[in-house]
Amino acid sequence: MSHAPSFRISRTLATTGHPACRDCCATERIGRPPWRFAAALALALSATGCATERPPASPARYGLAQAVIGREIAEEAITLVNAMLPPDFSMRLRPTWPASGYFPTLYFENEGGSFAMSYVTDRGFDNGLRFVDADEIPVYLIDASHLGRIETAFVPNGERCVFVNAGSLDRLFEDFFMMGKHVLGQHNSFDKALVLAVVLLHELGHLHFEDDGSYGPPAAFALEEIDRPSRAIANKEVRADRFASEMVNAAWASQQMKSPLDGPYGRAGIASNIFRAIATGANSHDFTVDPQGVFDGVRKPYVFRQSGYSHLNLYLRLLVLAQQINPSEERLNELRWLELALKGEHR
Repeated sequence: MSHAPSFRISRTLATTGHPACRDCCATERIGRPPWRFAAALALALSATGCATERPPASPARYGLAQAVIGREIAEEAITLVNAMLPPDFSMRLRPTWPASGYFPTLYFENEGGSFAMSYVTDRGFDNGLRFVDADEIPVYLIDASHLGRIETAFVPNGERCVFVNAGSLDRLFEDFFMMGKHVLGQHNSFDKALVLAVVLLHELGHLHFEDDGSYGPPAAFALEEIDRPSRAIANKEVRADRFASEMVNAAWASQQMKSPLDGPYGRAGIASNIFRAIATGANSHDFTVDPQGVFDGVRKPYVFRQSGYSHLNLYLRLLVLAQQINPSEERLNELRWLELALKGEHR
């Protein structure tokens, strides 16, 4: 691929134990133990992510319930994103449920200074990532009964957290051809975590640019925008996708295929795997739906029509992301054809 004060203030959220056993006065440790329905939530979530809150209990205070299903995949996705982001990027995702123990420990410490990231390599099974004075972004995994099933993830209006709808995860994985009747290969939980990592990177883009929630004016596909830096893109949904591809490109450029931690946590290695997940979704869609008429001679640009208000069609977004991360003339020609075809539909 191309590119890729005089005393310490800290707190404890020892999620390796029971959620209720939390002391708010030491080092926060999230580690080893044994795309939106935001309007109704905006008024309720004014305290979400506050240092004095107990994150797993916060949704319940506002009539929401955290889910158990999907926690391990979401935890792995959060770990992958945190490990891939640039070392000087202070924004970091923080799960709000007890850790599974299958992934590196995430340590969050407050010292009243500047952001720093480091690897913890001397604690055996508790090795992981340490973030000092991070801009912490809580991630809440929400029970589907409280959210529309069409919603996958969103930033509540005016808040600095991400809500993930646990009930929509399987549909997301089906959309990326990671499971379901149209899957073309075998995919495990790691592959599914990569898919969710793409979604979380998009939501981080909204937070990075301080967007007013996760919704905006209708997005329109403009080929001329795909090579622009995210800061130069006006539509916030297109901009958030571009932010995601920039983070992947920066990680790939690091050439760090491995990290001091055991497992697939090198920045460039994660970037490569995220691209593989994106390419799986885009290529499987091409093979299954045959939009260019390779098999039947009938071109079908309509399969890339926008299905939602704010976002471009998912598979068009995947094509754009793939082109931004790993440019190819063949894919560029497909995007040129799509731009002309979709414009023609709106004349």
